[in-house]
Amino acid sequence: MFADLGRLLPQEFNSKERCVQWCRNKQLGLKHSLKLLSKERECLMIRVPITNEIVSIYGEPDEIAWLHLELVKSDSYTYK
Repeated sequence: MFADLGRLLPQEFNSKERCVQWCRNKQLGLKHSLKLLSKERECLMIRVPITNEIVSIYGEPDEIAWLHLELVKSDSYTYK
């Protein structure tokens, strides 16, 4: 899996657990702070708080589905 922040080099993860931890770190300890922009089979797009960055996370379809469920279970998304 890797996250594209719109910069020169994407952030790469060697496991899906590290990716979900990275997403939780981007929340800055705030629940309901990530905004889900879109979810497709191989891509998840979220907006992070404070910096207002749009992050595209790419991976296998089962990894993206698992990441989405983990973020839902941990109350990471805002639904406004």
